[in-house]
Amino acid sequence: MTFFCKALNTDYKPQLGSNMAFFVWNGVIMVVEKLLGRNRVMQSFGSTLPRFMVVFLTIMTALPLAHWFGNPYIKQGLLCDFQEGYFFVTKIA
Repeated sequence: MTFFCKALNTDYKPQLGSNMAFFVWNGVIMVVEKLLGRNRVMQSFGSTLPRFMVVFLTIMTALPLAHWFGNPYIKQGLLCDFQEGYFFVTKIA
């Protein structure tokens, strides 16, 4: 599969606030994790899981919204190498 890098798109107008929304979401996740970490049920659940699963579940809360951070840079043509591993879901019909 071959990917072609477009030239810098100077006509693209990014939607302002998407980066901030991404980091606010991550902040909310951190606060919720801190609050739930004090709960005895969550402590016992977290202690039974392997450490990599706790990290994996935490990352999976932010990963679906990562396009809020990277999409403006990709659309402008700044992260050409990054877009090869950056999957987009688009409506076909």
